[in-house]
Amino acid sequence: MRLPRLYVLFFSILLMCVPAITQARYFNPNDVLTDKELLDKDALSRASIQLFLEKKGSVLARYTQLWNGSLKRASDIIWLIGQEYGINPKFLLAKLQHEQGLLDKTTATDKALGWATGYSCYAGGCNDKYKGFAQQLDATASTQLIYTQNPSRFKFKVGVSSVTTDGATVTPENQATANLYIYTPYQGGESKIGGIYFFSRLWDKYFTTRYYPDGLTLKDEQGAYYVIDKGKKRVFDTESTYLAKYTPQDYFTSVSTSLTTYPSGPPVTTESLLTEARFTKFTTASTDPTSISDVSKITLKDGTVFKNSMGDTFILSNGERHRLINLTTASRVFGQDKITNAPVWGDTQIALTTAGDPIDYIDDSFKDGDEAQKAYLAVYESANVPSSWKIGESQQGNISFRNVGALNWKPDEVWLKIKSTGEKIPLTKEITSGGTAQFSVSFPSSKTPALVDEFFILENKEGPLPGALIIKTYSIHAQEQASFVSDPFPESVSNLKKPVRITLKVKNTGTTSWNPRRTALVFNNTKNKKLRSVFYDASDWIRSDVAATPTERKTIKPGDSATFVFTLDARGIQPGLYTQDVSIKLTNSNKVVWLEYAKPYTLDITVIGKSYKKVLHKKSVIKKTIKK
Repeated sequence: MRLPRLYVLFFSILLMCVPAITQARYFNPNDVLTDKELLDKDALSRASIQLFLEKKGSVLARYTQLWNGSLKRASDIIWLIGQEYGINPKFLLAKLQHEQGLLDKTTATDKALGWATGYSCYAGGCNDKYKGFAQQLDATASTQLIYTQNPSRFKFKVGVSSVTTDGATVTPENQATANLYIYTPYQGGESKIGGIYFFSRLWDKYFTTRYYPDGLTLKDEQGAYYVIDKGKKRVFDTESTYLAKYTPQDYFTSVSTSLTTYPSGPPVTTESLLTEARFTKFTTASTDPTSISDVSKITLKDGTVFKNSMGDTFILSNGERHRLINLTTASRVFGQDKITNAPVWGDTQIALTTAGDPIDYIDDSFKDGDEAQKAYLAVYESANVPSSWKIGESQQGNISFRNVGALNWKPDEVWLKIKSTGEKIPLTKEITSGGTAQFSVSFPSSKTPALVDEFFILENKEGPLPGALIIKTYSIHAQEQASFVSDPFPESVSNLKKPVRITLKVKNTGTTSWNPRRTALVFNNTKNKKLRSVFYDASDWIRSDVAATPTERKTIKPGDSATFVFTLDARGIQPGLYTQDVSIKLTNSNKVVWLEYAKPYTLDITVIGKSYKKVLHKKSVIKKTIKK
């Protein structure tokens, strides 16, 4: 299965075209959320999701859709899909807001609900296969699982520097952050728009488990003092070091588990207090702005909690005030005494701060009390599924799950669903608690090659059984097939610079040998194949549609690699996104090679630089011919 290339929708772009308001937690583009946060499927109950939507006044609080055979509320769909794929419901809620703003909207169009997470929407078009609120969530959750289980297949990888579509270099520190960039390859930022920066703001406002904003000082159960600095926890080397700049009243009490979500930074020493701006910007251990008449002498301390004359409660982080919306959750996070005893500041003092994003952590304390579903519990046991086969062949396999719940599985109550086809395979006999159910699975023949991530899901009438999902990846091969050894194509090219030289290596993964003199790398415009490629270079290409032939002179046998060297010429092209069809053609047999399971392979390149009043047409020169 070739996964769609996904991009942030216009909603998130529009929301960012407002005066900059910054988030409470420091934005680290390499560490936006943790793997545990992404994969915590039990982070929210159905009740917590529903109450959150109701408090927000969201259209989703009353939205229903037919899903898995029955009418379900949006909150139930979010929870069930999170359980099915092992994805945090908080993440799914964040994507609903990130792409379509559905958490804040009291009404929504069919289009906004139908493309709720922006899945498979790109360059102004969407794939109708994934249309529907539940279908969008299902595709988003399953894709996150595919990214997580197959990290080497995608551009953004943990510990590897890659360039986003908007030109930022990121090096993901965990798989969850890498997944975000695979799904939406835009960083965004305070001076930019949308992208992962906007997602980060939403995540930190509602859903993060790294609750403490930058600048807060904390004391853990063992008596150690910490400060949160640029998203990292930094321990004070001694209590004396802490007390040199802070008072015992300044710190927040933290349990050790709440600090484990933060990566560690360098310790705070006496030298740190003298040289680092975070500590040198205030000179006294405590400053109460309500007691100073000369506001020019006020130095505001991060972590201060205060109220305005209207009774709204705020917390300071990096000199910015962040309103605490849900005081119930704020009291649990920051301490009841900090909230209750917060001093009231006047307008003059508040004016010394700038407004930041509010903090409105979701209340995850509500439980469903639904024990019936827990009586059904499964554990994946084994799978005998072939890893590959040829076009035209069919295969057989089997999947086994063990019943570790309290109830027996009856043939008319439990079944195995194959996600891609929707086929439901019933049990052949009753499975008692502790027993193993084996399902026979048929894989029909295919006319096209494919790389398939197939989901096998054990279900009953309520939905997927907890623990009952397995992904198996298999490939169907063609005689003429190839895969990229490396991806040398740039995200963007300038129309002001000389042509970009490309060295493309592909591996012959089929069963047919290639004659290098009769193997052509072909470029066509996706929308109008009669027009030559916009990147045609008359001084380099063989023809207006043929960029190169392999540099190798020997026959390229199955398993061998072919090298194509050519240029992309963007001079005279208007700035914008250009989609090209790339294929390898064997001219002696007039057959086209499947490239990365696609025929043709779709390539997107953005042209940047100068805008022209009229399109400049490059002279068409046929340099040489390719042998038939």
